[in-house]
Amino acid sequence: MLSKLITLVAIVQSVFAETLVLKPPAVQTSNKDIAVVWVGGALCAQEAYRKIATEFQNQASVAGYNAWVAVPHFLEDTPNPPQMGGAMDASFKDLKANGFNGGDKFMFAHSLGTAFG
Repeated sequence: MLSKLITLVAIVQSVFAETLVLKPPAVQTSNKDIAVVWVGGALCAQEAYRKIATEFQNQASVAGYNAWVAVPHFLEDTPNPPQMGGAMDASFKDLKANGFNGGDKFMFAHSLGTAFG
């Protein structure tokens, strides 16, 4: 019963959670788009990854790539198996809704996020 309740809460939460989407820098140097879904660690808020993700985007731009980054939201800021599939699907959907038109897709993860990727 408890596992069903946890799964239900995870599903409801994932429906209403928002993905943090970072578009590439305004000055795009190429038409090579890449997408990165950045899965955080336990008890790490999405905003904690903004600075490093933005620097990644800047470095990718120098290398000739337009890097789109999505940081999914997880219940209690902790990735967990019942939410992972939905979070990944929502992240790619949100990237497309914000203008990502295709290209290579990658997943970055930190700490606990690496266990579920």
